[in-house]
Amino acid sequence: MKLTAKIVKTIALLLAFCLLIGCSLVYKTNPDTDGDLPSKGENTASGAVSDKHAASSQLTAEEIEPPTTSELPENATDKQVEDYYTAEGEITSLEMTPSEPDAEAQPANYAPLDSSEYYCYNQLTEVQQKAYQKLYTAAQTMNTKVFSVGKMTKADASIALVALRCDWPQIFWLDSAYGIGQDQRGLVYVSFCGDGYGYTVKDAEERQKMFDKINDAVDKAIGDCLTAGMTEYERELALHNWICENMTYDDAAAESTAREDVLKTPHSWTVYGGLVQGKGVCESYAKVFQLLLYSVGIQCTNVVGQAKSGEGHMWSAVRIDGNWYNTDVTWDDAETGSLPYVHAYFNFNDEDAAVDREASPAPGEVDEDTVIVSGDVNVKLPECTSRQANFFVMNGTWISDSAAFGSIVIPKLEQQLTASNNVTVEFRCGWLEKVSKNDVKDLCQRSGVYAALVKTFRNVKTLKYDVYSKHAAFYIRAEI
Repeated sequence: MKLTAKIVKTIALLLAFCLLIGCSLVYKTNPDTDGDLPSKGENTASGAVSDKHAASSQLTAEEIEPPTTSELPENATDKQVEDYYTAEGEITSLEMTPSEPDAEAQPANYAPLDSSEYYCYNQLTEVQQKAYQKLYTAAQTMNTKVFSVGKMTKADASIALVALRCDWPQIFWLDSAYGIGQDQRGLVYVSFCGDGYGYTVKDAEERQKMFDKINDAVDKAIGDCLTAGMTEYERELALHNWICENMTYDDAAAESTAREDVLKTPHSWTVYGGLVQGKGVCESYAKVFQLLLYSVGIQCTNVVGQAKSGEGHMWSAVRIDGNWYNTDVTWDDAETGSLPYVHAYFNFNDEDAAVDREASPAPGEVDEDTVIVSGDVNVKLPECTSRQANFFVMNGTWISDSAAFGSIVIPKLEQQLTASNNVTVEFRCGWLEKVSKNDVKDLCQRSGVYAALVKTFRNVKTLKYDVYSKHAAFYIRAEI
């Protein structure tokens, strides 16, 4: 899909982190004999990705002095002043729809999501939407001057900028710092270029070349993994898997703590880093996922928050067939024993999310200074209450209680082993918040999993499992 010149213009950066857990056990011929699972790096490769902590790119504000000029009369109206300091080329409506997909590059030919449906813009007040449009214009034209967004509170302008950056992963050149100020009239001014902050791309020509590469990468991703007639769930799953197969977590960038270190690899937090350079931290993963979903007509927004460990993190909220779900591609991109990536964090609800993370508050839940200075807020988030499109539910591997363990696990393994002599199947214990390797061992033994497989296939060479998330997810690998 080739995006228009307009779509190539707004948003950039917020937070990051990543982690997962794991442990393993192998059954050879005796189900009561266990041993350590061979690993590529002991604890990091056998299911438990080492903790991925990324320095935050969340919005930070610098106080600026309102501009002054002798070109305006002393009795100038608010409208005259606002118009004088408006970013050049201001748009008056949100005509920001992507172009139709490239039929040659994307045979599946899915229509992109219209930008009028971008989530955060539609959660704003009328005043905030006005600021959003002006911020969009300034970002897309790479405005270098102080400009006015209108008469409002500084918090309103900051919320509009949070929404803009969340809606537009395509705008990858904005710094995470910005300037904001207010004059005696109540007009708010913003600067994207100031002392110590500015655009992360030098000029519009360079930006266009980078954006062309992003367009090509989007076309390739969609062409690689989508076919015509796929459901929303199937498109989402295919793009999730494509990201896990083609992106690498940028550990070096994640270790950056000082702002000057972050600016050395600014695209590790953007779609350019993930799609073109093939690596990034969790913010990049989330933005790449968002842009790819946009490109095939699926609504998606990003969630800023932190893991229970206290580290900053970003993940996605996705709308599938009318219901919203949380998805965390970063935490799923975890080499886990025999699996190159997993689906423990694919379409989970808010109840599941509370086990290992917490979303940052909405603007109304914190004081205005926090909104202005830190930007560590979410525009009103969608409620994710359904499990209908959860990966395990869709695949018939959600186990509702301990009594159902054998009736779910045994038929699923038998079904898979009928088609292949070496299979790995992901399951989830839906009645538990967490599951340990001892829990899985006990459940397998009490349910007679090994004995049932031996009865069906006679020679069971290996029965191995691995616990790999805080959502009571595990896999079983069986070989006959």
